[in-house]
Amino acid sequence: MVSEAVSAPRFSKLMALNGESENSIVFPELEKERVDHLELKVGGNDGFYKVLYERARFDNLLQRLEGISVAIEKDRNGIRKEIDKEFEKIKQSLQNRKEMLLKELEFMVQQHLNGITKLQKALKEKINGLDSVIKVAMEAKSTSLITCFNSQQIIEDLKCLDQANNIVEALEGTDLRIDTTLKKLESDVVTYTCVSDLNQYVRKLTPQMKALNHIPPLAIKCSLKDIVPANLSNSWDVEARTEFTRIVDNKVVQMIVLGEDGDKLLVDLKKPPMDKMESDVPVSLRDALVFLELARFVSEYSVPAPNLESNMLLMQYYPPVRPPFLKEIQMMVTHINNPLDFYIQLLDTVDLLILTRNMFEFYTGKDVNLEILCPVVGQACAALFDDGGWYRCQINGLPGHREIDVKYVDYGNTARIPVTNIRKLKEDFLTLPIQALLCRLSDVEPIDSTDGWNDCAKERFQQLTLNKCLWCITCESHGNTLSLQLYESIADIHGTKPCINNMLVEENMACFTKNLQEEMKVVYSTLEQEVVEWEENMDCALLVFEHREWRRGKVTKVISDKFVEVFCYDFGNKETVSICLIRQLKKEFQFGPLALECSLSCIRPAGGSSNWTATSCDFLGEILVGSSVLVNVEETSSKSPLQVKLYAKDEIGQFINIAQYLVKKGLALPQKM
Repeated sequence: MVSEAVSAPRFSKLMALNGESENSIVFPELEKERVDHLELKVGGNDGFYKVLYERARFDNLLQRLEGISVAIEKDRNGIRKEIDKEFEKIKQSLQNRKEMLLKELEFMVQQHLNGITKLQKALKEKINGLDSVIKVAMEAKSTSLITCFNSQQIIEDLKCLDQANNIVEALEGTDLRIDTTLKKLESDVVTYTCVSDLNQYVRKLTPQMKALNHIPPLAIKCSLKDIVPANLSNSWDVEARTEFTRIVDNKVVQMIVLGEDGDKLLVDLKKPPMDKMESDVPVSLRDALVFLELARFVSEYSVPAPNLESNMLLMQYYPPVRPPFLKEIQMMVTHINNPLDFYIQLLDTVDLLILTRNMFEFYTGKDVNLEILCPVVGQACAALFDDGGWYRCQINGLPGHREIDVKYVDYGNTARIPVTNIRKLKEDFLTLPIQALLCRLSDVEPIDSTDGWNDCAKERFQQLTLNKCLWCITCESHGNTLSLQLYESIADIHGTKPCINNMLVEENMACFTKNLQEEMKVVYSTLEQEVVEWEENMDCALLVFEHREWRRGKVTKVISDKFVEVFCYDFGNKETVSICLIRQLKKEFQFGPLALECSLSCIRPAGGSSNWTATSCDFLGEILVGSSVLVNVEETSSKSPLQVKLYAKDEIGQFINIAQYLVKKGLALPQKM
C-alpha cells in the first residue's frame, strides 16, 4: 500500500491550508512568502515591481496547489479501491473468526470477573476482622489498639488492605480488549490478547509445589508427519485449524509415532482400534486433511500405502448368496453395462424392502450426525440417491475435490457424489448380504469382438430385461460372475418361455460363442513345443490325434519324462499322451469345464459290490455315446456328480428310463430307500 503512505502528508498539508488544525504543518514555501509579504514596502518603482513579482510567485503556488489537489483526489480513489479490495478478501475470514473472538472475549471477561469476586470476598473478610477490632477497642474505652488486640494481626490486615488497594487501582487502569492486526490481508487474520496485569495470570511456586519440579513436562510437542498447508503461503489457514480442532477436540485418538524432528514427534492420529462407528475420528487424520484439501503431502513418497490394519477397521458387507446351478429362479435385472456385465436381484425375499425403509427412517431423522470425514476405498457406507432415499454403498475411488466414487451394492450401479452425501453405516444394516449379483449371458458374445457391444445391442438388452421380473438358469460361474440363461416370465403360444440369449442372436444383436476346438486349432496349430516341467493338476491343451483336434485338459498323473495322463474335462475321458502333444493352456481358454459329471439316480451296482462291473459300463456306453438323450436333474447343487434321470429312445422310438432299463437287464439294482 505505497500510495497510502504517500498520501497521508498531502491530506495533513491540505488541512493546514484550510485552517482545520492549529497544530498542522504548513508548506515551508507559503510560510516564507507570508513573511516576505508582511515586510513588503510599496514605496517607489522597486516596490511596484517587487509586488508584481511576489504576485506571480503566489500564482505559481496556487497552480502547484491545484496539481497537488488533483493528485490527492487520484490517491484517494486508488486508496479506496485497494481498501475495498483487501477488505473483501478478509471479510469472509473475519466472519469466520467473529464467533471465536467473542468466545475468547467472554472467557477473558469471566476470568476478570471471577478475580474481582474473589477479591471482594477477601476484602469483606478483612473488613469484618477490622470491625471486630474496632468494636473491642471501643468497649475497652482505650484509644490504643495494641492494648486490646494482637498488634501483629492488625499490621497483617492493613498490609492486605494496601495490596488490595493496589489491585483495584490496577484494574481501574486496565483496558480489557482484544486487538486484531491485519498481518496478511490476503491469507489470514492474526489475533492476540494484550494483558496489562501479569500478576493475574502468573504465580510463584509454593514450597509444596517445588517438590514437583523433578517431574518432566507432561505436554509433548507433536506435528503431523509429511503434510504441509494446501496453500502456497505455507501457513495454516483458519479453516484448517478449525477442522483439526473439530475432529480431535475432547476425543480419544490413537497416536502413531512415525519419527522425530528436533524437540517434536512426527505422528499421525487415528481412530482407536475398537471404535468402529461411534466417534467422528477418521482412520487417519493426515488423510482426512488431505482429502478435505486443507493440506497436501510433501511429496508423492509421503502418501501412505494401504495397510491391512486400516482395512481391518472397516466394516464389510456379507458376500451375496448365489442361486443354485441349473435351477429356474425368478429375478430382476437392476443395472446393465452390457450383456456380459449386468446385475440382478433374486425375488425370493422382502428383506431388502424392509432394509430400505429402515435406512430412510434412520438417516432422515433429526439427530443423526454420522458424517464421514475421511472416506477410505472399500469402506461400507450409506449414500443419498437422486430419489431422496438412502442406500448401502461401497467406496470405490477418491477422485478429489471432496467427491467420491461409490457403488450401490444392492443394485450394481455406480455414481460420483459429494462426500457430504454419505454417512457411516449403522452396524444393523450390515447383516443382510449384498443383494446385487454380477452376471453375464451365457454362450453369446458381441458380433464384432474388436469393437465390443454397440449401443443398439445395449439398448435392446435393456428393453428386454431392465427392471423386469424374469426367470434365469445359472449355467456356470466365472470367478465372481454368474453365467446365465435368461427367460421371459410370460410363455409364448407353444407354452415355452422365450430365451433372451437366443432373441439377441436372432435379432442380429449378438452371436453365439465360437466353437472352442476351432479357436484352439487356430492358436495351437502354429505354436511350437515349449520346455515345461509338467506336474499334477496343471491345465494344458492336448492334441487328440485320433480326432485331429485340440482339447482342454488337466494333468492327473506324470507317468515318465515323456508321457503324462490327462483328464479332458470338456469330454470326461482320460488320455495318455506324449509330452510333445501337450501345450500350456492360454489364459483366454481358462474357464469352467463344458461337461458336467452326472450320476444315475435311484440305482446301485448289482452283485452287492460298491463298484460297477465292466459289463454294465460297456452296455451303458453302447446306449449313450453319440446319442441324444433327455436329462432330468434330480438335485440342483454345485456338488459333483449331479443326480439325474436319463431318457433315450428305444428301437420303436419311445423314450425309456435308462436306470430302469439297466435294472431290467440285470445290470443294476434299485436303490434302497
